[in-house]
Amino acid sequence: MAAQDMATMRRPYSSFSSSLFFQHLLLLTAFLLLPMSLLGQEAPYYTTPKFDRTTTHRTDLCGVHSLLFQNQTVDNIRNALRGFNISVGLVDYTGTNEDLLSKLTPDGKIPSAPDDYPGLFVVLMDELASRAGFSWRNTYGIIPPLSSETDGNRTWTDILDWSVDTYDISVDYWSKSTERINKGISFPHGWYDASIIMVEKIASSGSGRNGGRFSNMFSFLQPFDTSVWILIVVSIIFTGLLYQLLDNMDSFADDRSLGTKPLASIFFSAIVFTTHFEFRPNTAPSMLLSWSWAFWALIVSAAYTANLASFLIDIRKPHVFHTSFEEALSKNLRFCARKGTNHQVYIAQKYPDANILPFESENGIYLALNDGRCDVALTQISTFQMFERKAKINGDCSLDSTYRPIQTVNGGFATVVDSGPSETRSSWLCTGLVHYAIDIHLIEMEDFIVEAYNDYLDRGSAQMCHQTNQMKSETNGDGDMRLSLKSMGGIFYFHYILSAIALAMAGFTQYHKRR
Repeated sequence: MAAQDMATMRRPYSSFSSSLFFQHLLLLTAFLLLPMSLLGQEAPYYTTPKFDRTTTHRTDLCGVHSLLFQNQTVDNIRNALRGFNISVGLVDYTGTNEDLLSKLTPDGKIPSAPDDYPGLFVVLMDELASRAGFSWRNTYGIIPPLSSETDGNRTWTDILDWSVDTYDISVDYWSKSTERINKGISFPHGWYDASIIMVEKIASSGSGRNGGRFSNMFSFLQPFDTSVWILIVVSIIFTGLLYQLLDNMDSFADDRSLGTKPLASIFFSAIVFTTHFEFRPNTAPSMLLSWSWAFWALIVSAAYTANLASFLIDIRKPHVFHTSFEEALSKNLRFCARKGTNHQVYIAQKYPDANILPFESENGIYLALNDGRCDVALTQISTFQMFERKAKINGDCSLDSTYRPIQTVNGGFATVVDSGPSETRSSWLCTGLVHYAIDIHLIEMEDFIVEAYNDYLDRGSAQMCHQTNQMKSETNGDGDMRLSLKSMGGIFYFHYILSAIALAMAGFTQYHKRR
């Protein structure tokens, strides 16, 4: 095979004899020119059909492996792949709702334009290749996602098992499992949280019998409860009439004569609540009352404005999430999961009585949850972190999760163990060395992975549903968030005390004038 021959020619322990010098020179020249001819290609170099085990594109690393066996150091293992063309099986999500993981051009090439995002897989593989010193863009093959039409009853584990036997690295968010490890599949340092969680649909407040648009029309009254609104109206009338009384007791209390205009005085008192001040006090009692009323209006208006925002949005009733899978199972709920995935197989084997509805795609399980075809969606943490941001799936943020794992699993790239001749593998090529080499680099590039993963999420959408729903759950809970007399009473007491002082001052002044 060409790939194997190429790898064989690159073995560092190859020697030249004088009689074969020109033959080796020609072979070396061909070896150097071949990558150059492929440099601009960056298209699928391998077109091996899925599940075809007659061919393998894995690189023969046994020469390097034997040298490392004599001198095993971290630096030697870190650099073990330097200079090699490593074959990669890339799961292609182009045209699906997961195309931010891998997105290729129609002819299968990796996008090269600066504005064309090739997908998280390509970003991570480029960084990994740069650190490890190997090439992969000209030695990759496309792996189509699992499809019932073409793959029948096969599972994602079947795809993984075939892909690691065919390529040096299988690139997808493969989750680790006992079944897969027993098949001789190895998992370098994981970068994807594949922990299994339950996603549920939160009912909105407008779905109830007393909800709907009519009740939302009066959301502007919700910041205060009824008792506070009543006391506000009483305080407006009281303050207006008291100011008029002060004007009757002393004609110099205000620049205008309000003694025969009680409605005007109440009106001036009312508009102070809207931060407009029309009183013109001249005496100490009227100034004290005016200041007290203006300060009252400032505090009450600020409290109203601050609490108004939470009542002008579509408030959701508190949703009680199921605390465990066993609890949800006891209620005979319908679970939807992506067909053939590791978590779907795990749940089906551990809970054979579970009513699991399989769907072809990740997108399908969320649509089914929205449509009511299932009650709980089974997925992975990192997968839901992307889908919860998608407006077409979760535009109203009605899909949410406690993120409490049913099973804690990490995921990432995968390779084959390949520790020796095996009946289940096509050949022995010491591919296990790939695991050890990229494992070191994946650990060292954790900061880069976090940055790349966050960029991947942000490219999906800036919507942050989980934080929003969590905030609503914490603030609205089972209690009433309307401000009551208990929380607002202090400012009313303060105003009434100063009003009483102002009235006493006016009475004292009139008493001395009469003497």
